[in-house]
Amino acid sequence: MASNIFTSFLLFVQLLLAVAVATDDAAIPSEIYWNSMLPNTPMPKLVQHQLISVISGIYLNSELNHLGKMIVVPRYNAQWHFMKRGSLKGFQEVCFHNHKQLTADVDHYFLEESLYSGKEMTLEVSGDYTRATLLSRQVADSIPFSSNKLPDILDEFSIEPGSIQAEAIEETITACERSTEDNEEEAMHCTTSLESMIDWSISKLGKNITAVGTEVDGENRHKNHFTISRSSGVKQMGEGNQVVCHGMTYPYAVYYCHVIHGTRSYMVPMVAADGTKAKAVAVCHIDTKEFSPDHVAFKLLNVKPGSVPVCHFLPDDTIFWFPN
Repeated sequence: MASNIFTSFLLFVQLLLAVAVATDDAAIPSEIYWNSMLPNTPMPKLVQHQLISVISGIYLNSELNHLGKMIVVPRYNAQWHFMKRGSLKGFQEVCFHNHKQLTADVDHYFLEESLYSGKEMTLEVSGDYTRATLLSRQVADSIPFSSNKLPDILDEFSIEPGSIQAEAIEETITACERSTEDNEEEAMHCTTSLESMIDWSISKLGKNITAVGTEVDGENRHKNHFTISRSSGVKQMGEGNQVVCHGMTYPYAVYYCHVIHGTRSYMVPMVAADGTKAKAVAVCHIDTKEFSPDHVAFKLLNVKPGSVPVCHFLPDDTIFWFPN
């Protein structure tokens, strides 16, 4: 069964490449769908990057043959504890620190009043999943994605059962199967294609929306000391209900999307001393009274839950959607 699915997968990608060769400006289905549904919304660089391997023809020659060669980065494992419980509130708290072990020399959290030109901050916003290929819906829907098909999935991507890669795949699928859409207060959904991400975001925010992501230009994409740009300044993007889609560990791009409430978002242009430039998405949680009083953010900032908005930057493997 797995071999038949994989053969169909190969034939579909080969067809895409044949069309791309036939026309200089050929677009793949995901790109066409984006332009039809969101004609006035620029595609974030992260999405362009994850689609480029298909557009350029690299996908068939390399990515397709190595989808199973996942690099699993150790991270704060409480993510799975909250996600398996299906708790949006718990998941938001874990997302607060981007699943990374905290270090004292990084501004993991900050107050909203810190977002001003000339402010110096040390950031670590490089995500773990930017190298994953974002499949089109036709391809993604042809591949099993369920816990009862786990043996077929591992076989299809040549992943050894019991390996760290196999464990990561199982955790991702389990988290996705326990996501809920019945309660608007806990709206969550896993998307395995760009088209499904577009559809779900539109269903929650309407069609007049924008998608952005944190972007870092330069060799030093990891921890760096930045200054908020004095020339362009901080720009508020949205307030109220917004959608965040987090990159998950999987052989191809899978995003765990959820609606966040009571937030303000900003695009923050920054520049480092070595010339590295960044446009970082900042999310400020306006009402934090429901967060655990033991959360490390309150300890680092010396504030109490519900007293002031608490902000954090999104890593560059996250797509952020907000109404215009």
